[in-house]
Amino acid sequence: MSERLDWLAETSSKTRDRIARALNEEERAEFAYHWRFFARETQLPPPGTWHTWLIMAGRGFGKTRAGAEWVRSMAEENPHARIALISSSMAEARAVMVEGESGIIACCPPDRAPKFEASLRRLSFPNGAQAHLFSAAEPEALRGPQHSHACRAIFCGPGCGLSARKFEALDTLTAVDIDANRVQLANSAGLDFVDGRVRFLDGTQTGLVFHVVGVDRSWLVLDRSLVEGTPIGTKVEVREGCDHTFQTCRTRFANAVNFRGEPFLPGNDLLARYGKGSE
Repeated sequence: MSERLDWLAETSSKTRDRIARALNEEERAEFAYHWRFFARETQLPPPGTWHTWLIMAGRGFGKTRAGAEWVRSMAEENPHARIALISSSMAEARAVMVEGESGIIACCPPDRAPKFEASLRRLSFPNGAQAHLFSAAEPEALRGPQHSHACRAIFCGPGCGLSARKFEALDTLTAVDIDANRVQLANSAGLDFVDGRVRFLDGTQTGLVFHVVGVDRSWLVLDRSLVEGTPIGTKVEVREGCDHTFQTCRTRFANAVNFRGEPFLPGNDLLARYGKGSE
């Protein structure tokens, strides 16, 4: 669904209006949370590789929303992400960045909204990504490299360099466990499919993309609820996943040259902080 909306964002306004009117209820709900349609260009992240995104603007510009949407995109794309949210005080971090009208929770669709655990100062996303709150008044709380966005390139998308076709296959549905929200496919199982996706080509949920959030022996555990009506034997489009770590990029895909790691990966600044160069 998100990929289809990304394509729609590149079309003319006339085409977008025509297609938007034809969206079904679920697509319209997703459309309302697709930030690219409503943001100004200056509210979108800079293109290419960058280390610091600085927004210098006054009240009403939408800085909080821009930041919240960027955090949301990083969390949704990277289940292993560990993000630091830093504000002038803990109260402001919670009231503005997390629970505010333009905060992270408000920006997320209800089925993908994170859970805020105040006692842990933690925002936990359904896919496993986490964001931790910090106060600028307590700098000692930030000790050493603890946070990571991992690779920010979408698997088989722009910047990744790998062909999606190589990791996609047509498979057959052999079993469905609605209570546990999982499926079995004839030829697709194992850890390589975690963070991947499946799409049913028949039945009541035809065309919907389900992301694989885990494996249980030969089962693939999915991120959204399954419903009755998808018959055994249904053809399924399946794609392998990627955990966005450098190790996986280098060893499994031989694609280290295209690794799009963020500058604050755990451990990458150890030399700068502890190394002693020669005179």
